[in-house]
Amino acid sequence: MAGAVRALVALAMVAAQTEAFPAQAAARSWHLTRSPLVARRVRLSDAGALPLTPSSPLGQSSPSAPPPSAPAAPSVPRIMPAEALPSFSSALALPVLSRAIAALIHTIALATAWTLAAAGRRERWRLLPCIALASLVGGGLDLAMRRLFRLAARQAQLLDPRELATRDSRFLSVDDVSVHFLQRLPAPKPSTPPRAVRTVAHLNHGFGASSLSWLDVLGPLADALGALTLAHDRLGFGLSARPAAASSYRAAEQGALAQRLVAAVAVERGVEGAPRVLIGHSLGAQLSLDQALDAPSRCAALVLVAPALTSRFERARSSKQAVAASVGPVSSALALVVSTARGAALRALRPLFLLALRSAVYSARFWARGLGAAWGDRSRITDATLGRYRRPSLAKGWDVGLLCFAQAMAAVRDGGDSTRTTASQIALLRKLDVPVLIVHGSKDRVTPIAGSRRLAEALGPNATLVELDGCGHVPHEETPERFLAALLPWLRERAGLQVGA
Repeated sequence: MAGAVRALVALAMVAAQTEAFPAQAAARSWHLTRSPLVARRVRLSDAGALPLTPSSPLGQSSPSAPPPSAPAAPSVPRIMPAEALPSFSSALALPVLSRAIAALIHTIALATAWTLAAAGRRERWRLLPCIALASLVGGGLDLAMRRLFRLAARQAQLLDPRELATRDSRFLSVDDVSVHFLQRLPAPKPSTPPRAVRTVAHLNHGFGASSLSWLDVLGPLADALGALTLAHDRLGFGLSARPAAASSYRAAEQGALAQRLVAAVAVERGVEGAPRVLIGHSLGAQLSLDQALDAPSRCAALVLVAPALTSRFERARSSKQAVAASVGPVSSALALVVSTARGAALRALRPLFLLALRSAVYSARFWARGLGAAWGDRSRITDATLGRYRRPSLAKGWDVGLLCFAQAMAAVRDGGDSTRTTASQIALLRKLDVPVLIVHGSKDRVTPIAGSRRLAEALGPNATLVELDGCGHVPHEETPERFLAALLPWLRERAGLQVGA
């Protein structure tokens, strides 16, 4: 009798816990931070997305002439009320699987209670380890499946990239690949005709960021230089497409894609002959450097912000030199074998990598910790900043694109991306008459400032190094006013560009 009572109690407890799960999951809001800017779903009327119109050359209406009825919408989405969200189980038809797991746990609990009731005193002590193991397995399975359900529900609610567009967003097909970019033109002055565009400024973002990281400087740069300013999302980040081929994410292909994008937009605006200012942050400095070397006659100035150039490629170069010294002419073949093996391992473990990536990005502490390491002063990290970084993770395919980019980076480390290393690029750039500005924060914990000092020394008299005291890895976001104060006078004095007026 006592055994039967224990069995019923255990069964009731597990049933109560399991049956409460769908309701709890449906009510649980999907917040990655405490910010009201990072919602589980996006209300499109508040996302600043403009309707696609066939009359626009780039597929969307111009930001300088919005329709009269269009309300002024913020550039960052707001939260959709939790009660308006689809329920957790109804979105993915998960009750069947959830109940199957509940039935399994019920069975384990019932069998455990029945065994305890039927066993003698000595047998009960012997059965305790088995009972404990069964409980751990059942509980662990329950927790793991709940976690998987939550991740699957979030994946199902991701949006099309165009639904996450801001008021300054543009989408352009380059080589059959949809590229998202932000664009600004000089703001017209009252009672004056539109200002002529004198310069084209192209900005490349760093790893883990998107074109939104340049939001605070795009407008001021356009106004000060009389420039067409644009910042695009490199493949694997932001709202640009995520091609299936890993080769599309290599630096050489990304640089060529960026070059064609800028050329297409310049032709569309009738400024293809205007001088260009190329600005690259961190990993994006490599793209800007490639663009400058591919068309040096068009490059009026090259600006490298906390560039992640020397340390990464010096490691790859020294590694290749060590292999060559030990195995001689087979070094290239060995590098190819290593690259192929690493690529095969990534493909084999792809589901696990994707699961780990989703779990990390959807965690509440991921963004705060990541951005905290990049900022010199963490108090400057605002809700808007968190919203900008989290926004691309609401787009479909964000995780697959990031994994493909990681595969391309593995090829870089193995020397399989390009035959032109940073050392040869620096030597070539030094011979060209292209002024280079290097901006680096003194508190950069991601890319130490010592690398920029060595880079400035290697470039010689063409380079100017500006160290921003107390600033971290992202000076254009952390202190945009100080970044512009260092950039604009240099563009006037060293690059000979007209600033102001």
